[in-house]
Amino acid sequence: TIMHKNVGLADSFLRITVGMFLVSRGAYRGCGPLALFGAMQSASGITRFCPIYHLLGLNTLSSSKPLGHMFK
Repeated sequence: TIMHKNVGLADSFLRITVGMFLVSRGAYRGCGPLALFGAMQSASGITRFCPIYHLLGLNTLSSSKPLGHMFK
């Protein structure tokens, strides 16, 4: 199947930033699961596809408020 983007730009930047922080923190502390989680978050920010969003039918692409419309 083709993965369609479901992560908006602001959401993407946040995922990349937090993900890279978690990768560096996990590497510094020797905590593999933390580094792996950070890598997954960075990857979803770079590809702009989140499998969890896909399963839940969520999308942050078309909103001017990055996460606001998901909770209406």
